[in-house]
Amino acid sequence: MSGYRIPGTQGRICVPMDEGTLCLSPMPTPGPLLTPPLAVDQSLTTEMRHSLFRLTLQEALRRGATPYDVETLRQKYLIWTGKNAFSTAGEEDFARSVVENETFKFDMIIQEEVKKIPQGLTAYCQKCDHDHVIDETEYRYHTRPLYYAVGFTEIIKRTKDQDEDESVSNNFLDQQVHYTFMGHPIWIHQDLAEVLDRLPGVLEGWAPGLAAKVQKEITDVGGLAIRTVARQNQLSNHAFGLAIDVNANSNPHIVGQMVVAVLNEVAQEGGASFDFGRPLLQKKPEDYTVDDIVEVYSRELPASDAIRDWSRRHLDRYRRKIAQVEAAEKELGLAKVDPMTPLDDRIQRARNAWANLQRQRELRDPNKVSEPLFHEASEPDQGSAPVKDDSAETLALEKFNAAISEIVADRDLARLQVLHESYTDVDRTKYPKQKGYLDS
Repeated sequence: MSGYRIPGTQGRICVPMDEGTLCLSPMPTPGPLLTPPLAVDQSLTTEMRHSLFRLTLQEALRRGATPYDVETLRQKYLIWTGKNAFSTAGEEDFARSVVENETFKFDMIIQEEVKKIPQGLTAYCQKCDHDHVIDETEYRYHTRPLYYAVGFTEIIKRTKDQDEDESVSNNFLDQQVHYTFMGHPIWIHQDLAEVLDRLPGVLEGWAPGLAAKVQKEITDVGGLAIRTVARQNQLSNHAFGLAIDVNANSNPHIVGQMVVAVLNEVAQEGGASFDFGRPLLQKKPEDYTVDDIVEVYSRELPASDAIRDWSRRHLDRYRRKIAQVEAAEKELGLAKVDPMTPLDDRIQRARNAWANLQRQRELRDPNKVSEPLFHEASEPDQGSAPVKDDSAETLALEKFNAAISEIVADRDLARLQVLHESYTDVDRTKYPKQKGYLDS
């Protein structure tokens, strides 16, 4: 192609690579316009780089970074400065100095805040999945990071009220108190403790001796629990000590229309008329009489018994199918899947795992001939039978699909799956007798 002149090129001839491609330098050079060459302020870039490292380290510490995490971050920073051709002179000393300085300052913050935690404060920790005393290590690496991750930057702090000279608390973790509820010791917020103090009087107002009878029926009570709401990035009321669970294993928190629909169906099939989606109490507690409580109890008990009988009949069968699903997932190389994961998500993960294993197998096969990316479409050979794939991953996927199909096709197993996906205490399906579902 012959060249052509382009306006502004000072008469130069451009030979385009293809139509529509202009000359690489069609405009006049900056020199004649007295424009100074572009200069980079190295001191400014160094300051920004140092500030970024310091801020990143501060954020990491607040999110529970361990000493190993901090050292890894420092090493990555040094590698980054080297790869980007920055002067490494002094960078190692700078990084070490920042780590020491910021870690020391954060140590002081942790130590000061831990001093204000009530002695012996015990809570359930979501990350550890058990109850334990909140000491300095637990507070620094588990408790504080969870609150920080959802927006609570200061959960323990002493400030002075504008109208008072004395130091007062404006946060919540240092306002937890050791409280005995119906004979069971728990940790809760002092505001909730004041409300619960009135409960025995309300029960006695309904009927003399009722408080003692209720206390005998309570087997376990949960208070402060440092966790988020299931499947949500927001803290539970338990994380503030503002809620309690009474006999939680036999009184699960019922949420969601599908869960309510399952429980109502099972109760109705058992001959009980009860709406699990309707608030149990319609009036203020002090407005109820003994007859009102008896009436509510007489409606709730048959429904509860119907669900217990139904679970007793079908739970073992469901557990066997889920065990088959988990075994197949393990064969596909999947890590332990959260029991609350919906079946659709489990199916997609299993298929993806199978596809990855198939791809790896093909790459390892020396006899595999790569097919062209584009080829002429041809009629399929009607006389040839499909090639049977008897690979380990395909057999595992077939077992997985068979177990899932049985759960979906069976009405009772499918309903148990709905409950299984919706309750945070998934161990109920693993230990039904211990958890109260198969009580004799």
